[in-house]
Amino acid sequence: MREINTNKLILFVEICILTSCNNMDSTDLTVAEIEEEININEKELKLPNHKSVKILRNVMLVIKQLVAMLGFYVFTFCIANNTSIIAEESRFETWQQGRPFTIGAMYYDGPYGPPAQLPAPEDAQPDMALFRYAGLNMLDEVSWSMGGHERYPGASAAQEACIPFMILGAALQEDSSEAMNAFQSHVMFMATDPRWSGFCGVQLADEPRNPVNQANHRLQRDWLVQTYPHLLTLICEVLTDYPTCEKEFEIIRPDAFIYQWYPYYTSDTDSLDITPYMYACLARASKFNQERGTGFFIARGVTGPPKSDSLLRINTYAALAYGCKGFMDFSWDSSDRYKQTQLIPDPPDWGYVSYRRGKASQTSHLEKMARINREVANIGYALLELQHVRTYHLNLETKNYGAEFQYHINDMKKDGLLTNRLTTVEGITNHLMVGFFHNTQGEEYFMVVNKRNTRAPHGDDTPLLEKVTLTFSDGVAVIQRLNRRTGIVEDVSTEDHQYTFYLPGGTGELFKYKSDKPFMAVED
Repeated sequence: MREINTNKLILFVEICILTSCNNMDSTDLTVAEIEEEININEKELKLPNHKSVKILRNVMLVIKQLVAMLGFYVFTFCIANNTSIIAEESRFETWQQGRPFTIGAMYYDGPYGPPAQLPAPEDAQPDMALFRYAGLNMLDEVSWSMGGHERYPGASAAQEACIPFMILGAALQEDSSEAMNAFQSHVMFMATDPRWSGFCGVQLADEPRNPVNQANHRLQRDWLVQTYPHLLTLICEVLTDYPTCEKEFEIIRPDAFIYQWYPYYTSDTDSLDITPYMYACLARASKFNQERGTGFFIARGVTGPPKSDSLLRINTYAALAYGCKGFMDFSWDSSDRYKQTQLIPDPPDWGYVSYRRGKASQTSHLEKMARINREVANIGYALLELQHVRTYHLNLETKNYGAEFQYHINDMKKDGLLTNRLTTVEGITNHLMVGFFHNTQGEEYFMVVNKRNTRAPHGDDTPLLEKVTLTFSDGVAVIQRLNRRTGIVEDVSTEDHQYTFYLPGGTGELFKYKSDKPFMAVED
């Protein structure tokens, strides 16, 4: 018997691998059939009787079984990454290290001033002193949108003030080459110039529903990750359209989502309360991003008609109770360009500021959001170190509300997810929710939120104050609260295993059980 042809042996191996990866039933595939596939004459080459081939065939069958067990997921991952089946480290978590809790705003409709340049031109917008006063620490420069605005005028002011910023990729051409050239031009303008040291991320798109654009954004994402790995990639999409969000993720693979959650702009606008479906969408987004290690940002709706303090607060604290890792508000400036440029008596009361003929005026939202954002900054460091477990409601029964299950507070005792040291939560109206978290050491934290809010923009929120009573199991003598106003950890003694406090409408408080370990990320 003559020696086996090496090339034919390689073909033999390739066919075994291909049949395995393609999930063909190669268990019963005979050597004769394989010989036929590669046009080997059995008389010329007696594979079944060759010892090396028998060993190789057995090895291939073992490989086939392993691949079959791992199935579609292994094959898909290998094809998508074209490297290995080892999951890469979360790019969002790497990006987040050393950064504060993101409290940002989009600069959307105020293209005032020349294109981005350094040093910044005189009177560059936004006014970064006012931006800081509003409690913001990140600018998402999305002014180069479909409206054909200038090239990122707000980046000049942000860089000059040493405030980190992101940009919109602004490459909507359907031709992949044209889109990539535009995208690379926009990114490299700043990424190749060390003076733009605050440049930290790229919003690939806003609501990228077009399949052609989705494919282009994936190419742009892959190029960015390979070329400038320190830059975060994001897309912005509507929270309540979770099927679209998840489809876009599978195609584009961003590092983070910015979810537009404007609970007062949707079909629920006639409701006096935020509906269970919206809370269910928050739960789904939290779970979806936590499982994938991607960033979970919320775009709060600061633009539009004036809103009450309690409404802006529930937009904030409900998201935090579901594990949100940052805010990127829509928007810093008024979104109605027509009103901005016309000679009207007063600028619209929209956004943090409203522009009239290039001049910014504070809106009724700015002072409210400044107070809320300072509270978020005080507790945000701790929240970044915590992993969301589950959120429970006092006034919702346990069931699927269309996007994800919501859970009644009574279920926290039987879910097996918690320590059950907090046994009951009670309020005047029971219009409360409790989000539970764990740190890396397994310690339990919880945030209690008053869900009551009003749609009256300038109404009195005082009647929304909720008296809350927490009851604990034996042995819980002291709990700790991270004061949202001061950022200081406070020891709170229980009395008869209870602690009673008051919560303003839409507001939350973060607690843990006192132990020998400090509050996460907080220095006493």
